[in-house]
Amino acid sequence: MSYIQKTTFVAFLVASLCIAFLTGLFYIDLRNVLEASEQEGVTLKILRSVEVLHHSLQYAGEELIRYKQTNAAHHLGSYTEAGTELERHVLALDAVDSSDEVQQKQLQQLIKAVYRYKSAADSILKIPASAPPTQPLLASVDDFVHEQLDLLHEQVLLIENRSRAILQAADEERKQQMQNTLKVFIWFSVGVIVFFAICYMLVSKALFIRNRMEEKLRKSELLFSTVFYKSPVICCITELGTGRLIDVNDNFTSFFGFTREEVIGERTTDLGIWKSIKDRMEVVNRLKLNKSFRNVELQLHNRHNEPKDISAYGEILTLDDRECVVAAFVDISERKEAENASKRLNALLEQKVEERTKEIADYKYALDQAAIVAITDEKGVIRHVNDNFSKISKYDREEIIGHNHRMINSGYHPKQYFSQLWRTISGGKIWKGEIRNRAKDGTLYWVDTTIVPFQNAQGKPYQYLAIRWDITDRKKAEEALLQAIEELEEGAAKLKEAQAIARIGSWDYEFDSEKSSWSDEMYRLFGTSPEETQPSLPALLSFVHPDDVDEVKDKILLEAPSGHRSFYYRIIRGKEEVRCTYNELQYIHDEQGMLLRVTGIVHDVTEEKLVQEEKDKVTADLLQRNKDLEQFAYIVSHNLRAPVANVIGLTSLIHNYTPGEANFDKCLDGIQACTRNLDEVVRDLNHVLQVKLEHSETKEMVNLSELVDEIKTTLQNLIVQEEAVIYTDFTQVGELYAIKSFMFSIFYNLITNSLKFRHPERKPFLEIFACKMKGDIVLNFRDNGLGINLDAHGRKIFGLYKRFHLHTQGKGMGLFMVKSQVETLGGSIAVESEANKGAHFILTFKS
Repeated sequence: MSYIQKTTFVAFLVASLCIAFLTGLFYIDLRNVLEASEQEGVTLKILRSVEVLHHSLQYAGEELIRYKQTNAAHHLGSYTEAGTELERHVLALDAVDSSDEVQQKQLQQLIKAVYRYKSAADSILKIPASAPPTQPLLASVDDFVHEQLDLLHEQVLLIENRSRAILQAADEERKQQMQNTLKVFIWFSVGVIVFFAICYMLVSKALFIRNRMEEKLRKSELLFSTVFYKSPVICCITELGTGRLIDVNDNFTSFFGFTREEVIGERTTDLGIWKSIKDRMEVVNRLKLNKSFRNVELQLHNRHNEPKDISAYGEILTLDDRECVVAAFVDISERKEAENASKRLNALLEQKVEERTKEIADYKYALDQAAIVAITDEKGVIRHVNDNFSKISKYDREEIIGHNHRMINSGYHPKQYFSQLWRTISGGKIWKGEIRNRAKDGTLYWVDTTIVPFQNAQGKPYQYLAIRWDITDRKKAEEALLQAIEELEEGAAKLKEAQAIARIGSWDYEFDSEKSSWSDEMYRLFGTSPEETQPSLPALLSFVHPDDVDEVKDKILLEAPSGHRSFYYRIIRGKEEVRCTYNELQYIHDEQGMLLRVTGIVHDVTEEKLVQEEKDKVTADLLQRNKDLEQFAYIVSHNLRAPVANVIGLTSLIHNYTPGEANFDKCLDGIQACTRNLDEVVRDLNHVLQVKLEHSETKEMVNLSELVDEIKTTLQNLIVQEEAVIYTDFTQVGELYAIKSFMFSIFYNLITNSLKFRHPERKPFLEIFACKMKGDIVLNFRDNGLGINLDAHGRKIFGLYKRFHLHTQGKGMGLFMVKSQVETLGGSIAVESEANKGAHFILTFKS
């Protein structure tokens, strides 16, 4: 307990005793006053009673004398009443209990005298009234009465004098008592004032000394806090012998989550901040050997058991004759986290590359197993062929590599055929067609060929991928069919047999008579019979798919310039079975060149079409994945390599500086910025890969009007702010079977692009409508915004990180994601646009 606290406690105790003393003193005075007041009340009551008694005695005596003089009855009644009143007053006076013995004795004497007087008066009344009153008798009665009254009067005066004396004595005693109390209070107050004045002086002196000491202490603490408490690094002072903490700075408490009171005097091991006791023993051993340690990286725990990476510095100093360890720590958690994040990103990147490489390898394996593959350079020199190529061409791989495809040219196709092929692929477009080749042993074979050009950054092809499918059997079947048709007149049975084998029906139609005939296979193809269906052109068209019927009718009725026409169309067999057919028409004329009839064949190629569509799908998917891999490689080489190199460089550079230096902090900031860039690129990459790889969401019928309304609600503030008008027309197509989240993302990106890239001189207007075209569903997004210069940006409009207007924020991912999601849904996207004239995006989906 401090000196000031002790002084204050004593003052409080004395004040409490003083209050108790004054309270007791005033209580005693009040009690004495109360007793005196009660005694004065008794005395005053005696005075009044004696006075009334004296008057009653006089009145009774006078009435007694008058009665004796006149013998009047009313005087006797008055005397009787006065006697009764006299007895009442005597009883009241007898009931008074005076504390003064003399007064009490005088009252008893007065009461006895009154009783004697009353007894004598009553004796006078007993004298017979018939006897005439004589003068001597009357004189004696009068003298007796006055004599008794004088005696009573003397006693009354004695009582009154005694009562007045008692009252006066009480007044004197009260005055003396008040004076004594006042003196005691005055002296007591003076003593209390003097005591508290002394206490105040003592406390003031103690406070003055304390303030001076505190001022010196504050200056000392201010100086010490500048170099210790406010240090930007984490500092602490530990007693070497006991390991107890003597002092810590603010950064220490905030870093570990303790208060100063919780850590001062405690051991670091008791606080539980060491992750490993071995680390502590290593630091202690370094101190014993070198008296200091430098740049020791440790991992400690804060109060919440969260790991913290630090770089520690320490030295042994003597403070107050004690050996102490002054230690400083620098938080390197962010640097460690950046290094770990860099390692994780590198590992993730390697994993993604490995996964993508394996995926491409799997697709390549599948393609090699099913197709004939060859890769050439830009000049057509073969650089790679798979086993199927060698198998069908009969050439070994070593014989083929380094040569061009002329070595397997059969000479069947004209030079113009291959010239058109080269013009197509050298222009960056995909070529599809059928080619007859010659194997090493001279045998001929047919291949359905798709050639895909791979382009460099300048849009020039640097190699070509040729994917072929062996269709020799199909071509033989077609040749057999044509031969069978030519030999139709020689034998209908042979034709029917050939048609049944090849699943080919034939028919003809005469234009003049509108008569038609069908082969037996035609009925089997249409799933009907001659009894159910009469052959005619309307009957044939009735089996055609509704979406193809107009086109088929035009092709039949309108003669081809060459007199021959081939095409595909769909038929409906039964109620719901849709089949795909290949058709060839031959128009026959008379000698004058007038059109007589048309002959046609119908080949059921549903299975072949499905196989071909699957092949095309695999080819397109392979091409798209190859493009994705190229894009992925581009991101790795351009977007990840620079941040990773920066992180490595800054991590190496930071070891040249010590914590607390400006360059050290700049290096940490640089590492954090590079890590954020890495994380952003990887997140974008994962987002793209998820669109490509994850199709677990179920397709459903998506209501296009409701979808637009939902997006308009989301963008309500932006639409109102830009005063935009969005017009929709889904009367032809109201629903689309697709993944709803993909459709929401596609619509959202295209609508927000129209609002963000509005033309500054006109209000945004966006028209969204759907229609059917050649059996496909076409979605149109047409706006009046800034538009895009397709001559300058046409090849990269759907590229990743491609931006064409820099006045708004963005990453250049919107159109890339739209294209990826459209293609994932099996559709395609095209754009028509001119600078400052708006843009028109056309999305096509299979019905």
